[in-house]
Amino acid sequence: ELPEFFHEGVNLVDSSQLHYVGGPQGGIFGGTLLTISPDIDRGVLIVGGVVYAFMIERSIDFDPFEVFFSLSFPDRLDRALVLPMMQHLLDSAEPAGYLGHTLSGLPGIGPKSVLAIAAVNDAQVPNLSTDHSMRMVGVPLLPGSARTPWGFESATLPHNGSGYISIDMGDPAVPEGNLPPDADHGGHGGVGFSDAAISMINGFLRTGEIDHSCDGVCDPD
Repeated sequence: ELPEFFHEGVNLVDSSQLHYVGGPQGGIFGGTLLTISPDIDRGVLIVGGVVYAFMIERSIDFDPFEVFFSLSFPDRLDRALVLPMMQHLLDSAEPAGYLGHTLSGLPGIGPKSVLAIAAVNDAQVPNLSTDHSMRMVGVPLLPGSARTPWGFESATLPHNGSGYISIDMGDPAVPEGNLPPDADHGGHGGVGFSDAAISMINGFLRTGEIDHSCDGVCDPD
């Protein structure tokens, strides 16, 4: 216990309950941290995802590097092979190797609960990758989600436990296939600060229960 965290003999940090909130890279690798941490029992993953080899071509963040990538590997089929081959460099920390154990726990590490929040048409982390990550965890889809991806059971509110929800920040549709969008309209960086997200995060971390006051689909209004 560091003395810097004490004031007049009072510990300013309550270490009896440790939670996690992370995004965007913290929403991705936060899945790894949450699953293997022996101290954290609940976590919020904002605009997270899995499998960089899948994400990268669909992200606007890779677009500036695509020119150099294409120069080095002008054949599209070669590029399609190189990206998956690069994935092994990340596999030791890649959340895809851990998320299947989040709810059940690992030996010596208890089960965790997780709230995942995505922005519809996220320009940086594709929604398909976030969907994939939460199917790995096995969480239900929460009412009010602006997207209904394949493979999720539905929860009812208030919900005690883990859940996944997409919030519509008004971003336009992203291209189909493994292509990046033309612009980032702010949903990726703003969804975690929306009123709906802040309300859910606060309640979830304090009580373990997920609820919101969205009138229909969750969006900034």
